Amino acid sequence: MQKRIKELRKALRFNQTAFAKALGVTPSAVCNWESGFRTPPASVILLICKEFNVSRDWIESGNGDMFEKDDLSDAQRARRLVGDLFALLSEEKQALLYKAVKNMVKQQENDDEKDDC
Repeated sequence: MQKRIKELRKALRFNQTAFAKALGVTPSAVCNWESGFRTPPASVILLICKEFNVSRDWIESGNGDMFEKDDLSDAQRARRLVGDLFALLSEEKQALLYKAVKNMVKQQENDDEKDDC
């Protein structure tokens, strides 16, 4: 995977610092992945795939094309990413997040009602 991460970064024309910033990690994390000292966590692999439209099969095994061919909008890609990341959480954390999001939706609905005539 280390070679593919570096290959992807170069294909995107990012240096390690810019790639790290796009993923919300440190440049040293990217350096460790590319040198093989560490493997990115599953959440980062998912983020790489979603953020840059990279084939998960390619990043993990080298099979297929580097980039996915899809016509997803940014919003659709974001929804897919949120769902994938949610699935990585423990059931306890999923329940807490579900409750928090439910409360945010209820607050949004209340705010929207205030805007009505």
